Amino acid sequence: MEIYPTSAYDHHRYRSCDRCGGPTYNVVIDFDAGAVCPTVGETLTGAASGATGVVVETNLVSGTYAGGDAAGRVLLETPTGYDTFQGTCFSDNEAVTGSVGGVAMLTVDGAGAFKVNGRLYPEGEVNNIDGRWLCREHYEREYPKKGLDEAWIDADEERNA
Repeated sequence: MEIYPTSAYDHHRYRSCDRCGGPTYNVVIDFDAGAVCPTVGETLTGAASGATGVVVETNLVSGTYAGGDAAGRVLLETPTGYDTFQGTCFSDNEAVTGSVGGVAMLTVDGAGAFKVNGRLYPEGEVNNIDGRWLCREHYEREYPKKGLDEAWIDADEERNA
């Protein structure tokens, strides 16, 4: 799978290791003016930005949902509409609609922080062997002598030479 961070850097090709796994993308948004608690698995959509994400976890910090003044943090996975250069997703003071919670269930407090977990390797640092892309560590673990000369020099042979 070829991944290009941006179209401006098409000459840099990055790949994930089949053993390490690919990168995962998450967004953490702080919110205020929360009227409905987001539920796990619910899709949140920003009214202005159109950014989306699926709720993984919600933490209430202060206020109540019944009073409409709930404030806290939501962790989202599989985000769309993120800005990789700014590292943000969703806009400040943006109303958020939930697939379960409904329209304007909360308001984003500051831009959501976009995070990438996992590692991408430059194409020169991974090996394609038997149709699999492996990072150096996994390649050397699975194929310790592949491509090397099998005639290792023994320490005793070196002394006698």
